[in-house]
Amino acid sequence: MIKIQILTATLLAGALTLNAITLTPINQRNQAKSRSVSSAIAGILQTRGLDKDVSKKLADNLFNNKEELFTLMIKNIETGCSTLNEDNILEYLSVQALHRTSVELDSYSTLVNMTHKIKGQAPSKETLQELQNIAAKNALYKQALSA
Repeated sequence: MIKIQILTATLLAGALTLNAITLTPINQRNQAKSRSVSSAIAGILQTRGLDKDVSKKLADNLFNNKEELFTLMIKNIETGCSTLNEDNILEYLSVQALHRTSVELDSYSTLVNMTHKIKGQAPSKETLQELQNIAAKNALYKQALSA
């Protein structure tokens, strides 16, 4: 009976230890995903050699204190366009931040230009239709959050 209790206690202690070890990387990954879009863009700019403060300022200036709106619009682009992903979009936005160019993610022409620059070719008819729908949704988001 004592051997069973010792075995049970050992297994329980081992399971708790293993659980704590495996949860740490998962929590770190979730925290990395939850970082803001501006800090992600600042990070991209830092990897290109910019100073931390300068890259943060450039990234913040890109959004004009409307980061929540831009985050929503970026997610809409990511889910609505089959040819773009978050990394593509953030890379493009980091270049725009570096050049201090304003970006209107509710503009169809901006989305077409962005897709063309990212992919290096003209978007297909299907992608153009997706971009048109995304621009319309983003315009509604902008209107709703500005009111």
